[in-house]
Amino acid sequence: MNRHYLEDAMTHAHPAALRAVACVAAAVLLAGGLAGCSDSSGDTAGPDSSSPSDTPSGTPTQESPSPSAIETGKRRDPLAPTEIPPVIRGGETPQPSFSADPQPFDQPIEYPDGVSLEVTGIKQGEVTDQGPGVVGGPKTAFKLVFTNGSKKPVELNQVVVTAVYGDPGRLAHPVYDTQSQDFAGRVAPGKAAQARYVFSIPRAQLGNVTVHVDFDGLHAAGRFTGDVA
Repeated sequence: MNRHYLEDAMTHAHPAALRAVACVAAAVLLAGGLAGCSDSSGDTAGPDSSSPSDTPSGTPTQESPSPSAIETGKRRDPLAPTEIPPVIRGGETPQPSFSADPQPFDQPIEYPDGVSLEVTGIKQGEVTDQGPGVVGGPKTAFKLVFTNGSKKPVELNQVVVTAVYGDPGRLAHPVYDTQSQDFAGRVAPGKAAQARYVFSIPRAQLGNVTVHVDFDGLHAAGRFTGDVA
């Protein structure tokens, strides 16, 4: 904290504010954290046991972590919606012209216009990267291949891949590391593109996973489901 700013603030502050500043300063000196502080009205500033400390601001409150959530680095993965909503691109609600049936991970998803999606590899591992926001735990990498068998080019610059695991379904946390590679660019007719998407999925839930691939507004999202162990 800037010392001159603190001195100026203490010179002009209301007495109640001075007590608050003193409380914060004391907390900095205490290795054990913020101690309770009271003003003349009897209010106490300290840890509030009624507010969950592990729920970020703006995040919907969820129930206590399950063992599977604890396995993913004690992070509480949110419950997935019953239906994954389509991606809004350019401010317009998509009106897909083509759809395809869900498939197991070892079968391709094929659209009536010749476009197809395929999972060509699944690899398990551990998160080893370090840094802000990185949570250790298991990770599952999906290698995806998009093939454009239609007569028109397909844009892959706004692809959104979502992974859901367990019952009830939970949204798997994406992992961004050296293995990650998003779809990008325009795929001409007769050409293919590949990508690799990585998610943190509890090992105990690898038998019940669904991956949604929403790649444009003309095609409904492809869905792979099943065992990825």
